[in-house]
Amino acid sequence: MRVYTVVLTAGTVLCLTAAAEVTIPFDLHLLTAATGHLFAPDASMAVRALDSGVVLAVLLIPQALWARAWWPRNGHHLTRRPPAPQL
Repeated sequence: MRVYTVVLTAGTVLCLTAAAEVTIPFDLHLLTAATGHLFAPDASMAVRALDSGVVLAVLLIPQALWARAWWPRNGHHLTRRPPAPQL
């Protein structure tokens, strides 16, 4: 059982590291580029706006769905007040 725990922990750390190193910077680049192209005046403004809208939808809709599913199950942990300090 301990070997499984070590392997599981190492795999989790590796996956989170990969997400932090690759996915998050790439997503931030896509978001800033899409937002910039959404409002940039250009000859192909309609095509760029459509492309930017699709990119933003692909990046943000899954996050919104995740938040909608997560909040009812776990939101009470964040809104609960900590106990008052004992004097």
